[in-house]
Amino acid sequence: VECVARRRALGETAVGKPCMDAACGNCSPTASTSGGDGSLGNTDFRFDLFGAPGTSQGWFYVSLGSCTTGVQIPGFCGPVYPSLTSPFPVLIGVYALGGTAGNCDGKVSVNTGIPADPTLCKTKLCGQWVIVCPKSGAGLSNAVELVFGG
Repeated sequence: VECVARRRALGETAVGKPCMDAACGNCSPTASTSGGDGSLGNTDFRFDLFGAPGTSQGWFYVSLGSCTTGVQIPGFCGPVYPSLTSPFPVLIGVYALGGTAGNCDGKVSVNTGIPADPTLCKTKLCGQWVIVCPKSGAGLSNAVELVFGG
């Protein structure tokens, strides 16, 4: 059976909505995927972020399993969807988002690839970006949930 990664939400719709602290500006940092389909072994598969404040940083976290219904953590503008219990979220990396300060043109595309490992069939994954603004404040993207399955 060939496995593919499928978004549980409809089309490009992801889990939750983005939010930003007032100090960051009125941006809507949006998470999505690209690089072709999510077939196992696709080395071009990417997680993307766009619409973030220019010159900010993006911290991308994933957890195994479904996205949660959202956990509100003090200091964050909205809910965090990757699981905060076992298995804990893993920081994939911290990325400079580029763009121009004061604009909402910060973006990044992170090539994660998908291993050609059949044991991943029907495994769920939830990913979300934390945005750290240049001067002060932070924000959250929506989350992206994938299901590896045939």
